[in-house]
Amino acid sequence: MQLKRFVLAAALFAVAACGDDEQTMKVQDADVTVGATELATGNWQVDFVFPEPQSALIFSRSNGDDRTASWVPIENASPLRHVGGFDSLIFETPQTQFSYEITPYTQGIPQDYTPFLAFTGGGSALYTGQFEVLSVADTAEIEALGGNLQAWQGEQPTLSVRIQFAFEDCENPRSELSHLLSVSGLEPVFDENGALVSLKVPA
Repeated sequence: MQLKRFVLAAALFAVAACGDDEQTMKVQDADVTVGATELATGNWQVDFVFPEPQSALIFSRSNGDDRTASWVPIENASPLRHVGGFDSLIFETPQTQFSYEITPYTQGIPQDYTPFLAFTGGGSALYTGQFEVLSVADTAEIEALGGNLQAWQGEQPTLSVRIQFAFEDCENPRSELSHLLSVSGLEPVFDENGALVSLKVPA
């Protein structure tokens, strides 16, 4: 077997949903729910939903500068800051829901997976691990970690990601990724947190 690397969305576990103006995203069996919607511009809108208000958050994957360069707050969101070695969100008022518009970052990140991948056929995919966040009290707690993720105390929250691709047909939904999996017999390979990072293909 030859291992062919893709950086992909965890589409087998994230629901690709068609838009509905009357539908609201609800947290179901997850500590953090993320809705990622591909926009007609090629950017993505990412909506975070928590069951409890959050004062501050850090991203568990903060090896690059991709978020500070490409994440723009659009609703109840805090500007993204790099504090004490972590990409951080610090809110003036605790929030349960907030949103960002993201310009896809397709360059490599040291010791991590590429956040977005563009297919030659015009489709796209994203690595859901980029949305993993950890709750902290404030800036002082972030700085006290000294850039050491192992120093964070707590239980990593479960993450649920709902993905909506711009090119999906709501009558007959099929993304390029799901089609690729179904016709090629590819075997998914997941990282330690359950995000799909590669596919095994026959030699």
